[in-house]
Amino acid sequence: MEYPDCTGAELAFLAAYGSPEPPTQVLELATGTGRVAFALAQLGYEVTGIDISESMLDRAHAQQDKAPIEVANLLTFTHADMAGFELDGEFDLVLAAFNALLLLPDAAARSGCLEASLRHLRPGGWFVADLFAANELDRTPDHEIVEFLETDPVSGQRVSRERFYSYDTSSDRGQSHLVYRLYDTNGQISEKLELGYSLALLSHDVVVEEVRTAGFADITTYGNHDRTPWTPDSPNLLVCGRRPHC
Repeated sequence: MEYPDCTGAELAFLAAYGSPEPPTQVLELATGTGRVAFALAQLGYEVTGIDISESMLDRAHAQQDKAPIEVANLLTFTHADMAGFELDGEFDLVLAAFNALLLLPDAAARSGCLEASLRHLRPGGWFVADLFAANELDRTPDHEIVEFLETDPVSGQRVSRERFYSYDTSSDRGQSHLVYRLYDTNGQISEKLELGYSLALLSHDVVVEEVRTAGFADITTYGNHDRTPWTPDSPNLLVCGRRPHC
């Protein structure tokens, strides 16, 4: 209801780390409903997506059932914890898109994720994380109301969103509580959906050091999907590291 499809500069950035001929084998961590996985499969990439949420994977499988057969056959969705996983085979590219790495509860879980990602890459393969580098605004409580997002794709009803944001000093994490309200044709609330999540607030240097400590080489950071070098004012932090050949 809220986030755009993976297209344009985002898709071009991710796709640049492989080639559909022969098919690049991609592992996407925290794949969710498959926003990135489906976009890459449509380009001819073989994509395995893992997620700890069974309900997210159910939605991904439902979309896979409706996809063209040539796309559906390139997708595999598997229940697994990105903090530590063991899958068959190796991959050319491991992705942690859309702040996925920041969802992990602590540094130990991130280390487990990065080490597992390295093990599952072929020599020379790439790990790519798409996240943000925290600043002081991210440590400031906030309350936001979005009166109108778009219509719910299932029911066609209008959707609004309310967001309550708090900061936990003990864990250095930002906590979001979201309330989505669906409205019927008379403008009355017909359904209310609530969810919460927290993100680790990490600096550029901490993320790079964690990736380097896990064993990745040739680490590069960008500030957005057009490959502009990262600066403290950049909207994104894209961290790319390669598994060494030896």
